[in-house]
Amino acid sequence: MVWLDVEKLAGEQHGLFTSAQAVNLGVNRAMITRKKQQGAIEQIRYGVYALASAPSDPHQEIRAAWLSLEPSQTAVQRIVNHEGPILCGTVAAEIYEAGVFYTERYDFYSSTRKQSRDEHIRLRLRNLEKEDIETVDGMLVVSPTVLVCDFLEEYYDLNDVTTLIRDLVDSRRKINWNRVEETAQKVSEGYGIPTEEIFEQLFAPALEVSSAIKSTDPNNEQYLPKEVNKYIVENWGRKIQEINDSIKYNLILLFKKPLL
Repeated sequence: MVWLDVEKLAGEQHGLFTSAQAVNLGVNRAMITRKKQQGAIEQIRYGVYALASAPSDPHQEIRAAWLSLEPSQTAVQRIVNHEGPILCGTVAAEIYEAGVFYTERYDFYSSTRKQSRDEHIRLRLRNLEKEDIETVDGMLVVSPTVLVCDFLEEYYDLNDVTTLIRDLVDSRRKINWNRVEETAQKVSEGYGIPTEEIFEQLFAPALEVSSAIKSTDPNNEQYLPKEVNKYIVENWGRKIQEINDSIKYNLILLFKKPLL
């Protein structure tokens, strides 16, 4: 019966459980070893196991690393209480399935000082507000706004950040554009680009995606941020004015041209 409790818990954690969680449920470590020898479970990393019957999980390695940092707590406990390390950096982008970054290590923010012996895990001290944390695929991850601002402050390639934003907006993720604009102002000198140009480049993908949504469903405002809607109006207003000015200029040239 006790092992059934472990299987139930693992079912709530995409097939994973930690040895500490199993012990809390009354399973001794000898039973864990025996289950491993029988092929009923597989060790993913130190102290973290997967049920052999668990379905495929593309984020299994990341999830195992996340669970290992607070091994006694369940995923549900951490999510409900907003406790423990929070995924950030390129690994967070991977969870959001946004951008085209290469993840060399798993980065986490922690409100308390923590260390890991795993060279592929980096823990960074930072207190986050609740609004800056989201639950994605059963894990705590920094919000899209924090993710974008972090990449700007770390001077990632602007094209890569633009791609990240496009993918986030395309998947209906909310972004606080005021905070992005403030961050763009702070880092513009480091990028060597005027603030207006940086923000316009970052805003372009949101405009593109939102325009596509409006073209297929003009009445759909559910996922369109007000800032994006405003930008669409202003942007296309400028474009229409530019076209009108161009037509007017060409007509003037045409009528000034002597008749043959």
